[in-house]
Amino acid sequence: MAERQQKPILAYMKANVVPANVFIEERDFDGGTLANEDVGRRIRRLAEDTLALADAWGSIRRTS
Repeated sequence: MAERQQKPILAYMKANVVPANVFIEERDFDGGTLANEDVGRRIRRLAEDTLALADAWGSIRRTS
């Protein structure tokens, strides 16, 4: 619910919002270690997408 409320506000404030997220539940951990491989893959993908978005925005700013 918070995401649905925050993204429009951040977009209005001209923030660069990453269009994805990863939800993790307590059962995805085992003794403080991430045990769910699918969640790990989604986190890595989100990190890659975030870096690609940051690079794209950096390129746009440099050419402006």
